[in-house]
Amino acid sequence: GIDRICSAWLDHYAEDAQAVIVRRDRQTILPMSSSQALFRLLARPQVRRGDVLRFRAGLVALALRRGLQMRDRLPGRGRVWLNAGRARTPSAADANRS
Repeated sequence: GIDRICSAWLDHYAEDAQAVIVRRDRQTILPMSSSQALFRLLARPQVRRGDVLRFRAGLVALALRRGLQMRDRLPGRGRVWLNAGRARTPSAADANRS
Protein backbone atom coordinates (compact mmCIF):
# COMPACT_ATOMS: atom_id res chain seq x y z
CA GLY A 1 0.00 0.00 0.00
CA ILE A 2 1.53 3.23 1.25
CA ASP A 3 5.12 1.93 0.99
CA ARG A 4 4.70 1.23 -2.74
CA ILE A 5 3.20 4.68 -3.30
CA CYS A 6 6.02 6.38 -1.39
CA SER A 7 8.59 4.37 -3.33
CA ALA A 8 7.00 5.25 -6.67
CA TRP A 9 6.90 8.95 -5.78
CA LEU A 10 10.52 8.81 -4.66
CA ASP A 11 11.51 7.18 -7.96
CA HIS A 12 9.61 9.79 -9.96
CA TYR A 13 10.28 13.04 -8.07
CA ALA A 14 13.53 12.60 -6.12
CA GLU A 15 15.83 13.97 -8.82
CA ASP A 16 14.22 17.43 -8.71
CA ALA A 17 12.78 17.44 -5.18
CA GLN A 18 13.82 18.71 -1.80
CA ALA A 19 12.89 16.88 1.38
CA VAL A 20 10.83 18.53 4.08
CA ILE A 21 11.10 17.40 7.67
CA VAL A 22 7.90 18.11 9.62
CA ARG A 23 7.93 17.92 13.39
CA ARG A 24 4.92 19.16 15.30
CA ASP A 25 4.24 22.67 13.97
CA ARG A 26 7.63 23.26 12.32
CA GLN A 27 8.84 22.42 8.84
CA THR A 28 12.42 22.38 7.64
CA ILE A 29 13.19 22.24 3.94
CA LEU A 30 16.49 20.46 3.37
CA PRO A 31 18.95 21.88 0.86
CA MET A 32 19.14 19.99 -2.43
CA SER A 33 22.38 18.12 -1.58
CA SER A 34 21.03 16.89 1.77
CA SER A 35 17.71 15.98 0.17
CA GLN A 36 19.45 13.91 -2.49
CA ALA A 37 21.51 12.11 0.18
CA LEU A 38 18.32 11.35 2.14
CA PHE A 39 16.49 10.12 -0.97
CA ARG A 40 19.39 7.79 -1.84
CA LEU A 41 19.24 6.40 1.69
CA LEU A 42 15.46 5.90 1.49
CA ALA A 43 15.75 4.17 -1.89
CA ARG A 44 17.97 1.38 -0.55
CA PRO A 45 16.15 -1.94 -0.24
CA GLN A 46 15.34 -3.02 3.32
CA VAL A 47 14.68 -6.73 3.26
CA ARG A 48 16.71 -8.18 6.12
CA ARG A 49 17.30 -7.02 9.68
CA GLY A 50 20.82 -5.91 8.74
CA ASP A 51 19.38 -3.64 6.04
CA VAL A 52 17.25 -1.85 8.61
CA LEU A 53 20.24 -1.41 10.92
CA ARG A 54 22.31 0.00 8.04
CA PHE A 55 19.47 2.39 7.19
CA ARG A 56 19.33 3.64 10.78
CA ALA A 57 23.10 4.06 10.92
CA GLY A 58 23.01 5.91 7.59
CA LEU A 59 20.26 8.20 8.85
CA VAL A 60 22.26 9.05 11.98
CA ALA A 61 25.40 9.64 9.88
CA LEU A 62 23.43 11.90 7.53
CA ALA A 63 22.06 13.91 10.45
CA LEU A 64 25.52 14.29 11.97
CA ARG A 65 27.14 15.31 8.66
CA ARG A 66 24.42 17.66 7.46
CA GLY A 67 22.48 18.55 10.59
CA LEU A 68 23.77 22.11 10.73
CA GLN A 69 22.12 22.78 7.37
CA MET A 70 18.77 22.24 9.06
CA ARG A 71 19.24 25.42 11.11
CA ASP A 72 18.94 27.58 7.99
CA ARG A 73 15.29 28.03 7.06
CA LEU A 74 14.69 27.85 3.33
CA PRO A 75 11.60 29.67 2.05
CA GLY A 76 8.48 27.57 1.53
CA ARG A 77 6.36 30.23 -0.16
CA GLY A 78 5.23 29.20 -3.64
CA ARG A 79 6.45 25.60 -3.34
CA VAL A 80 4.38 22.54 -4.16
CA TRP A 81 4.08 20.05 -1.28
CA LEU A 82 3.70 16.34 -2.07
CA ASN A 83 3.11 14.05 0.88
CA ALA A 84 2.70 10.36 0.20
CA GLY A 85 3.28 9.36 3.80
CA ARG A 86 1.07 9.22 6.83
CA ALA A 87 2.19 12.52 8.33
CA ARG A 88 0.10 15.67 8.33
CA THR A 89 0.59 17.67 5.14
CA PRO A 90 1.59 21.27 5.81
CA SER A 91 -1.15 23.68 4.88
CA ALA A 92 -0.73 26.62 2.51
CA ALA A 93 -0.63 28.88 5.58
CA ASP A 94 2.25 26.80 6.98
CA ALA A 95 4.19 27.09 3.71
CA ASN A 96 3.63 30.82 3.50
CA ARG A 97 5.01 31.35 7.00
CA SER A 98 8.38 29.97 5.90
